[in-house]
Amino acid sequence: MLSTVATCTTSVKTFSLAQLQKATDGFNSERVLGQGGFGRVYHGTMDDGNEIAVKLLTGEDRSGDREFIAEVEMLSRLHHRNLVKLIGICIERNKRCLVYELIRNGSVDSHLHGMFKVFLNLLTLDWQELTTLSA
Repeated sequence: MLSTVATCTTSVKTFSLAQLQKATDGFNSERVLGQGGFGRVYHGTMDDGNEIAVKLLTGEDRSGDREFIAEVEMLSRLHHRNLVKLIGICIERNKRCLVYELIRNGSVDSHLHGMFKVFLNLLTLDWQELTTLSA
């Protein structure tokens, strides 16, 4: 399936598992940025100093390679200021990784929860406190 990856993913870089292990200190738990239903995301630093986010996908079933490659193709074509850019992939030794640009200042989830907390705090203020804030 690696030959398919090479021919299908012309707009993203192919990383070796060794490169990503080195960048993430062996997928060290101290480098975990977050976790979702499809795997953990690690903070990585490449040899050239570029910082990346590496999503190590869960599941070792190789039957989904075609779907994975199709998704990578789609993600590599999506470019929008509100989307994290897909830089590359790794398919090696039954491991699949997606490599993204690193976004600073926390996750989308933490920003949304932070805004929700501010909203809840505003709801608990009385009328006088609200008018003081707007002045």
